[in-house]
Amino acid sequence: MSFELDIVGGLSTASKSDRLVDVKGDLIAYTSGQRVIVCKLESQNVRNPFKWKRFYYTKYKTGEKRASSIPVSCDRFGFPLSPSPIIVQSQPSQSPRLNMLEQFVQSKPSKLTNISCIALSPNEQLLAIGEVGVTTGRILVYSLAPDAAQHPLFVIKSHRFGVAMLEFSPDSQLLCSLGVRRDSSMKIWSISGEQRPVLMADVTVPTAVIRPIWFNSKTIITLGKAHLKVWDMDSSCSFKGHNILIQESLSRSKFIDAAVLGIEGIIILASDGRLGYLDLDSQPLYLSFLTQLSSSVLRILVDYESMVLTTAGDGIQLIPLSDTPASQSIAHSSIDKLISGMWSCSHHGLIYLNDGCLYAVDSTLKGDSCQLVDSLKGTLTGLKRSFDHQIVAWSAEGDVTTFLQGGFPSLIASLGNSGEELTALDMYKGNLVQATNRGVVSFYRKYSNSYEKIASFQSHQAIVKSVIFFQVKGLLAAASGAQDGTISVFIQPESNGLLWERVKILSGKGKASVIKLLFINGCLLAALSDKTIGVYRISNQMVGGLIVSSEMSVQLTALPLDIGIYENQLLVSTDGRQLVSFSLRGFLLSETRQFADGNGLPIRISCFSIKHGYLLIGSSTGEVLVFDYKNGTLLAEQYGDSRITSIILDDTCKRLITASEDRCIQFWKCRYDVARAPMTPHTLHDVLTGLHTPLSLKSTPSRNTYSPQSSSDFIGSTVSQLEQLQHGIATGKVNVQKNSKAISNLDAELKTTINLLQDRRRRAFDDKENIIG
Repeated sequence: MSFELDIVGGLSTASKSDRLVDVKGDLIAYTSGQRVIVCKLESQNVRNPFKWKRFYYTKYKTGEKRASSIPVSCDRFGFPLSPSPIIVQSQPSQSPRLNMLEQFVQSKPSKLTNISCIALSPNEQLLAIGEVGVTTGRILVYSLAPDAAQHPLFVIKSHRFGVAMLEFSPDSQLLCSLGVRRDSSMKIWSISGEQRPVLMADVTVPTAVIRPIWFNSKTIITLGKAHLKVWDMDSSCSFKGHNILIQESLSRSKFIDAAVLGIEGIIILASDGRLGYLDLDSQPLYLSFLTQLSSSVLRILVDYESMVLTTAGDGIQLIPLSDTPASQSIAHSSIDKLISGMWSCSHHGLIYLNDGCLYAVDSTLKGDSCQLVDSLKGTLTGLKRSFDHQIVAWSAEGDVTTFLQGGFPSLIASLGNSGEELTALDMYKGNLVQATNRGVVSFYRKYSNSYEKIASFQSHQAIVKSVIFFQVKGLLAAASGAQDGTISVFIQPESNGLLWERVKILSGKGKASVIKLLFINGCLLAALSDKTIGVYRISNQMVGGLIVSSEMSVQLTALPLDIGIYENQLLVSTDGRQLVSFSLRGFLLSETRQFADGNGLPIRISCFSIKHGYLLIGSSTGEVLVFDYKNGTLLAEQYGDSRITSIILDDTCKRLITASEDRCIQFWKCRYDVARAPMTPHTLHDVLTGLHTPLSLKSTPSRNTYSPQSSSDFIGSTVSQLEQLQHGIATGKVNVQKNSKAISNLDAELKTTINLLQDRRRRAFDDKENIIG
């Protein structure tokens, strides 16, 4: 068995600040959790604007030795292909206690560090990522060459507590890093070719400084509240600061952005919309008032050739630059939302940031905007496969999103909960049930293209952790479980398909919190925080009602983290780094297993999924791992983000979707094979006989009995048989002449089988009693 896993995309709400986005030439970089995605734009492809995407993760393999010498080989851009990053530390050694703390932080970067800023070099060869943390903020510098190493070229440990801003010089040779307010330093690094970064300047700046702007490759300007200063590189390659005289009307302003105008001047923007002009050839340096813009303007760009100033705030405006201060706007965009970032782009004119999404628009503002990068709406709180097999995500604000084929998000509802947070959800054929952090469970019905609330219950007095739909002999029902240990059961009476009734409230043992609910074979299973699995028998023996009874409690040795069903076994991952299996008949313990990562360390499985004998695991440390479930062999291991909270393989079995604790969704491409047996005369007879027999005559499970062999695994084995037959014909192991009659019948029989499969799938949606809560 083999399995390959590659990340292909991601969604998050992380890139709402322009410090987490950068555009240079036709490259766009933006953050998604603990990952930076770099995309190359096509010139005229609107539907698929990116030529390629690459992913850069701040967590790289530990235990690697530092390079002791400059390696011989280099990537396409001339940067070293070293076995590990070159570590640069400008600060003196810390105390042993702080060193231990830093080592702990580096081992858990997704929890104790965050990406704070990113920067692309103008020559499109380097990516710099800045972090904030509890000790030293790192700067990670990556080569963007297609053959570059997966880990950073350089890891620079220079700023205490974190990096606030990064900016490359126009010639891409220097990198300016501004520390957070508690650090109060600005450093200039020389980064070129195979040489390790060299610290060119280390200056203390006021805490009011918020942004460095390069004027040219030897001059940088710092902006801030009542702060404006020019720094020049002298003949000894060190930077010296020069104060600026500021006109009275601008003296108390907070300067937030600047745009270079030619080779002599620069336009400065203040937070109240005032524009100033600074002539760097004047002596002394003097900032003069230019004009007054709207106070909503946050960013400015200058096109020196056309002498047009572009402003972004409440929309985008084009203003001609002239000797007259009160120049009139020549164009105004139809965008009525706040724009928090704007960049010029080689192929698409302007790129702008609005509510975490990136758009492109022509630089003349003619035509409509084109969305380049989508964003999750709201704060992600859950991702699951619903009862009707849709992959659905929801936010705390009540936004519900489903994922179409290819992973494209589609917002289907904005429920709105009047201050309450949506914590759990499920869907089934136009029905939607949601639960909130205040214990309210509400039912919705889809009418046309919107969902309308039809019932609401104050079912719990605490946060609802799980809610599911299920069916009992054709009767649609639902269950919810909360942190206070209560479980509520609801039904939709057959006499009225719009109303819902609450039929039972169950109280967990010792008020243990409900972690997850699952329904199988007439039993409602509840994973509880008191290290048990509660089993409740539910039957439809009364007209229009349910009988709910507590059957038993399955004892565990550690806290359950996730539960699922595979091959008539209940699987439970626990906080004790174990995967425990119980038989569905009597819930007797079958076995206890551990799975280890590439370093041989047992994994804490926060969530899991099994398909075709592959165990897909989301770990508490952010890794996505794939094992051969039978023998425990590790087949694939990739870094995700922070702790993985959901892991779902879509219906095509070609795409994996994961959600993480840092409220990000990642999409992965899967490539794997189904185990095939060697071709022998005996297996050839089995293949031909099995394929020639219509599906309706084969030994298939009952429609109302859950079995993993009843759907994807059964199809997988049939595909494997076909592959064996194809391989046998190609290699001459199958006598075509001898078996011509049987082979000639396969085409008609396969068509019949496909039709039966489609019919079975339609019926299975109606009454299959399996819920993944």
